[in-house]
Amino acid sequence: MKQLIILNHQPDIPPFMLTEMQCANVFFDRIWYVNTRAPINRNVFDGNEQYVFLYPSSIQRKCASIRALLDFFCLRSLKQIHSFIKNKGFKWHYFRGLARGFAADRCIRPIAQRIINQNEARNCVVLSTWFGACAITAAHLKKRNPMLRAFSLAHSYEILVSRSPNIPYYFVDFKHENLDGVYFIAEIMRDLYINGIGPLKEEYLKRMHVCHLGSIKDDNVLNVSDPSRFNICTCSRMIPLKRLDVLCEALRSWAFGPVKWSHIGGGETEHRVKQLASEVMNNNPLVKIEFLGRKTNKQVKEYYRDNPADVFCNLSSIEGVPISIMEAISYGIPVIATDVGGTKEVVNSQDGFLINRDISADSVRKVLESFVARSLEEKVELRESTYKFWEEHFNAKVNANLFFSIISV
Repeated sequence: MKQLIILNHQPDIPPFMLTEMQCANVFFDRIWYVNTRAPINRNVFDGNEQYVFLYPSSIQRKCASIRALLDFFCLRSLKQIHSFIKNKGFKWHYFRGLARGFAADRCIRPIAQRIINQNEARNCVVLSTWFGACAITAAHLKKRNPMLRAFSLAHSYEILVSRSPNIPYYFVDFKHENLDGVYFIAEIMRDLYINGIGPLKEEYLKRMHVCHLGSIKDDNVLNVSDPSRFNICTCSRMIPLKRLDVLCEALRSWAFGPVKWSHIGGGETEHRVKQLASEVMNNNPLVKIEFLGRKTNKQVKEYYRDNPADVFCNLSSIEGVPISIMEAISYGIPVIATDVGGTKEVVNSQDGFLINRDISADSVRKVLESFVARSLEEKVELRESTYKFWEEHFNAKVNANLFFSIISV
């Protein structure tokens, strides 16, 4: 019986992994989700015995933290620490990051090893959700169990040296030496990682691949239209790098007929953005802005199915490859997005507009105006083109089936 062991250390199962897990059941008899604590949203899989969630108790986590302190003194760690201090000096944030990583590893590695012992290594595949602490765990498991197959996904923050300068000192060689493959979520992410990390052995490069994630769509419905007004949709956490304030300012001087902006999500800048939105609506009667709060992945898709949206906006200053965009285009909603991270692999002339990272409110408004100015025939054509692009490139069932068919062998 084939076993898939997924490793993670977050409070909930990330949206992309929810999607992957729904596709993995075709290739594996059982899917074990090993986490540092009980995932908040694990109830999505309630009633399905194919999925098993394992995590340490609070006492086991405390013991893992104590054992993690000892990991600082193993030869591999001392070499890595020496290299960091030699090049960067003594910095506490690096040691805090190591401590968290060691603690996560000590929490989940024993659980994963028990699964392997019970099912034989040759029947098991380990998949790290991120190319960070859990990838180190996957590498440890592979080293101890040579017949095991071990892989890691690689996204954005945990691989980009430009965002986290400590990455080259986080057991890079150990991970690449032991893992059977690293799958980056975008071509540009792999290229940025290679350029940032410095020279890598040819054998490591051969085991570095690209696999787009995508989104799942369980119906054939496309987003509805509303000819009475222009409808904008956004879906993200409300944090500074999402630049929702810029969209507010873009609508402040809007003069192209009734417009409605609907935002899904919450976060630290929620109060400020809502204040701006109130000011805009008080000064411009053409504009309506609504905040829908946090929604589950299922609720987001239901919203796209049942509510009109002429364009989806993503004005982020930093991105990986946004699943939010993939979900929007699966309902035929064209996109305006900033050219950051791997966004250019999801947004092009076939499904919307890619705009410069250094945006202004005026530049955003002008692009929105260009959408309004399109004829009905052009809008319908773009919706159809958008959906077709998703189906050909970001249909998660197709992409995940290909990915799992490779790693399950």
